[in-house]
Amino acid sequence: MKNLARLIVLLSAVMSVATTYAAGNCIATVDMSKLRQAIGNYSESYGDLPSRINCVKPIGNQRVICESDVLRFMEKLDHMGSVYAYENGTKIELDHKKPYGISSLNKMVNKCNTSECICSNFKHWADSAFGETSPYAVD
Repeated sequence: MKNLARLIVLLSAVMSVATTYAAGNCIATVDMSKLRQAIGNYSESYGDLPSRINCVKPIGNQRVICESDVLRFMEKLDHMGSVYAYENGTKIELDHKKPYGISSLNKMVNKCNTSECICSNFKHWADSAFGETSPYAVD
């Protein structure tokens, strides 16, 4: 539980850092083939993680993610990335049957009420978790 709390604090800290992605252009610049490839690369170890969002009954601004295929893929990779970063940082494997970082995700989504804002945060979080292997990293 203590480590899970650290994960949430880490995600909140990363979330509060300003992004360098241009506003109004985020979703248009997502390369879906790179995004799908990144998800595929991590699926063997993290593909069993459930979504943190129930799109049948989205809470608050989660509906913005549910209404966009791009953001749904980004949310999947974001969840994989946060668990990947936690497990590699602590050397402790989490139970992959549970979603993690829901409160941090909801905090960001409720602060951002546009798809562009959510996209920018997902890009920043992925860059932090995956570094140069992020599908959003500039070549």
